[in-house]
Amino acid sequence: MGGASNESCAGPPRRKALNPLRAAQLEPSVQGRRAANGVLEDASNESSPMNKTPSKTQLRRQLRQARNAIAGFNRHQQQQRISKALESIPALRQALRIGAYMPFDGEPDLHPYLRRHQRKIWLPLIRRDLHLDFRPSFALSPSKQRPAFAYRNRFGIWESLHQPTRRAAHLDAMFIPLVGFDRMGNRLGMGAGFYDRSLAGLRRPKPMLIGIAFSSQEVNHLPADPWDIPLDYIVTNREIIKTLR
Repeated sequence: MGGASNESCAGPPRRKALNPLRAAQLEPSVQGRRAANGVLEDASNESSPMNKTPSKTQLRRQLRQARNAIAGFNRHQQQQRISKALESIPALRQALRIGAYMPFDGEPDLHPYLRRHQRKIWLPLIRRDLHLDFRPSFALSPSKQRPAFAYRNRFGIWESLHQPTRRAAHLDAMFIPLVGFDRMGNRLGMGAGFYDRSLAGLRRPKPMLIGIAFSSQEVNHLPADPWDIPLDYIVTNREIIKTLR
């Protein structure tokens, strides 16, 4: 995220992966924060019952549930449509380095696209300061349960051991998984701010930012913070949206 080797490589010491199902069931703590899939989310801005506008935390909970409810052949078909739609973005065909992701918590799986363009694919590495770096993809073979030159991070997500390691600024395009989105290019993520931290302060030319979501994750309007980075495109199973920026 270069081609991957089939040789084995000893990775860093294994840490026990967080069980996503268990983490998602944790209730809010007395400090007003809750753990969801290993990521602390700020729950301090919950709306009162009198407020008809849902907060980001409420939207995140509702939309994650809806995303995870897409299952079976319906999910497979929608993911195939997203992968096919990515092929039709002209600017993406010219990209030499594409930052992608390994699916987590019901995110759309882009394996068909990633396998076809594996030499261009770079996968995220979560640093201790919660910024993202990117490394060339490990082998994305559907027949391997444990890919070579890869290890699971503290959230249970596969990360590449290949070198070199690059910052987001060195990529031509990035696929960003979404919890929710609107047509202005505003996005709602898992709440950890990995992408916000990694994209903050980027100067042009910056990577083309492509949000990936199921069409059911669209909302009319998302509350946006001043530090939020808008998307250039959003690709769903129904359409490619060029955002109104």
